[in-house]
Amino acid sequence: MSRRDAYSLLRQITLGLISGCMVACSFQPTAHAADKAAIDAAVRRGVDWLGQAVADEKDMGYRALAAMALLKGGARPDHPVIQSVVEPIRLSVKAGTYPGRNERVSKGMYLVGIEAMLLADLDPVEYRDELQAITDFIIEEQRSSGGWNYLNEGDNGPTDTSVTQYACLGLWAAHRSGIEVPQSVWTKALKWFNTHPASDGGFAYRPDDFRSRGGSTLTMTAAAVGTMHLILLHVDRSGAPAQRRNPNRKSLNELKFGVLESIPEEEPVVPAAPVQDAGPDGRATALAAQKVLGRAQAWLAQKFVPEQTENGFRSYYIYTIERVGAFANTPTIGPHDWYDECAAIVLERQRPDGSFDFKGSERSTAEASFAILFLTQSTAKSLGRRIERTRLGGGLLAGGRGLPEDLREVDIENGNVKVREIRGPLDELLTELSSGKGLEMAAAQEEVIEKIQFGSRDELVGQKEKLLKLVEHKNPDIRRTALWALGRTDDLSLARLLISALDDPDLSVAIEARNGLCWLSRRPTGFGLPENPLDGLAPDTPEAEKRAEIEEWREKAVSRWGKWYLEVRPFADRGDAFEAELRARIGE
Repeated sequence: MSRRDAYSLLRQITLGLISGCMVACSFQPTAHAADKAAIDAAVRRGVDWLGQAVADEKDMGYRALAAMALLKGGARPDHPVIQSVVEPIRLSVKAGTYPGRNERVSKGMYLVGIEAMLLADLDPVEYRDELQAITDFIIEEQRSSGGWNYLNEGDNGPTDTSVTQYACLGLWAAHRSGIEVPQSVWTKALKWFNTHPASDGGFAYRPDDFRSRGGSTLTMTAAAVGTMHLILLHVDRSGAPAQRRNPNRKSLNELKFGVLESIPEEEPVVPAAPVQDAGPDGRATALAAQKVLGRAQAWLAQKFVPEQTENGFRSYYIYTIERVGAFANTPTIGPHDWYDECAAIVLERQRPDGSFDFKGSERSTAEASFAILFLTQSTAKSLGRRIERTRLGGGLLAGGRGLPEDLREVDIENGNVKVREIRGPLDELLTELSSGKGLEMAAAQEEVIEKIQFGSRDELVGQKEKLLKLVEHKNPDIRRTALWALGRTDDLSLARLLISALDDPDLSVAIEARNGLCWLSRRPTGFGLPENPLDGLAPDTPEAEKRAEIEEWREKAVSRWGKWYLEVRPFADRGDAFEAELRARIGE
């Protein structure tokens, strides 16, 4: 069996075990699709809070974690917190003393891995020397068993699943920045995972230490699964994505204070380092990993919960799950939509001031950092992956989940990053949309969504009358797009149209009406009903039973959203015919 065939086989096993453990696992309904607007708002509040809260943090480990989260959350590269982490790295590398920090202050290999990821995302060209120094240090600290542990423990100390994952994350950041990592390092690390699972297939915190806290845990098993997938990317030559870098971007010392600079939409890339031949030992190790990884994934699929309570490191767990989804390239763990379910928890845990409270034992700055890294799907973005559902047919409805929130994603074409430009003013796009002509309509549909997301809200409000006409269009794709747009006008008087559309004969339109109400009401999970009434039904469910589920969902949706509307409706709309009909229907 060739190395590529072996890895291909492993990927098939992966998707079967992670996405399909429906027989081994008792089914639990997935959470409602996360509302991108609510997530974006949570990230903004989190970044604002974190940028201030971490300013006085003395521990460089927490500062580096916060810096990475701020960068992923949209902060400028010259943000004071980010630069307070970068400058000491540059100085220590220049002096030849990296890492040069006390283990108790720096958090050891955790800090080293985070620093590598931060520099790789900032600029892999400008920080090439620093990334090389970090890479050399990580390799030097690899233990004879193939794993890593705390820097003060040496080769005789017990190796550590958690520390090993951050060492590998650091090497991954270096590799995607063009720095070669010897194949022997990856093979040794994979051997460590192959030889350290618990008897039940999961992973413990310190597997070879009899004093390790308990047996397999959710967090450590997720860490192992994600890291094994990371390592296997370096066994297969096609697994390493290129790293984006804008050649026209000025270095930080060239930026002028207070001047905003436009960034070209198309950026050449820094190619990842070539993946070396794994050799007979590496190929045999990768094949042996199939069974270990398969058992760990089955364990995780069976035990998965969106919020673990087995220990106090709860936001750390959330970010670990994000890496599992990204490196395994899967939207589900067992029957669970891991992002939607975990995002709902993260949003619930955010305080009004932007901080987060996961009710664990972590520092508040760490909680905010991990929350931001999860919500932004930071690992998937670094990989150049989009963890999303497949589009069905010619429209945009994806798996009965409603219109996607962000269509202005980059595409990779011939190794370069491409971003589509949005054509024309909104009124012209709506006119093109109303034509309902095949590909023209589909293109206009996407561009209407993009125009509303990234354009002027005043322009949207000005086209309200045209949108109201499109709500009655015979084409359900056009009706869905119009409802999507109306939900984003922030006009409560339009809620009646969205509630009425819950009865639309096309289920996809009703789903979009529900999603529009979630946006309008600022309730991303609605009132406890699933986004799609068919979620959780077996593929062979009789059509009559499906219709019954849909009708029950419609009635409950109208009742719950109707009661909400009666409480918040504008004064000018009170006592009209719609209110009378609604009250009669829901028994108010």
